[in-house]
Formats: sequence, C-alpha cells, structure tokens
Amino acid sequence: RFITPAKQQTFKWHAGRSEVVCWKDMPQDPASIIEWADRISTVYRPQIDYDLGLLAFDDGQLRELGARYGAEYLLLPQAAYDRVLDRCELPCIYPEDRAARVSYVILKLM
Repeated sequence: RFITPAKQQTFKWHAGRSEVVCWKDMPQDPASIIEWADRISTVYRPQIDYDLGLLAFDDGQLRELGARYGAEYLLLPQAAYDRVLDRCELPCIYPEDRAARVSYVILKLM
C-alpha cells in the first residue's frame, strides 16, 4: 500500500497497487465516509498546507503515518525529495541511483 500525492487520481489504475486514500474513491455508506474523510484530512491536508507536503514531517512521523494505515511506501515528487535529501533517512527504493532524475521517487516506510 502506498501513500500517494494529494492531486493524483490514477495511481491505482496505472500501478495496480493499493493506496491509503484517493479523493476519487469516496465510499457511499456513512461509516466508510467518516473513515475516508479522516484519511483525506490526515494524508492530504499536510500536502496542501505545508510547502514541503508530507516531508514537513520527520522520518519517525512518516513511519507512524505508514503504520497507522498499513502503507509500506511513500510516493512523492522528486523536487520535494530533493529539498529534504540531507535530512531524510528513509530508504529510497526508486530510483535505485540517487543521482538519477525522475518525476517521482518511492521511499520505504516499513
């Protein structure tokens, strides 16, 4: 399971992997809507409110977020990762070569 960028909408379709929450996958029953809204608030709100998005959190907080929702990976823009490279110690599993330039990087949370 992945924590994905707030504004994406097709990760699950293209990657065939589950994600913690997606704004397009709103459930229909009341209990599930409440849980979905909590996930949206917890995972997406920091991405909108903070300049660094989820990377405003430290490694421990990101691991806790992953554990809370059973997410093993964090998908984020390369540009955001570049800004915290000196302090982020989460393992980067894609790209394998840290010098490579890609649109998105994948960090391992668990």
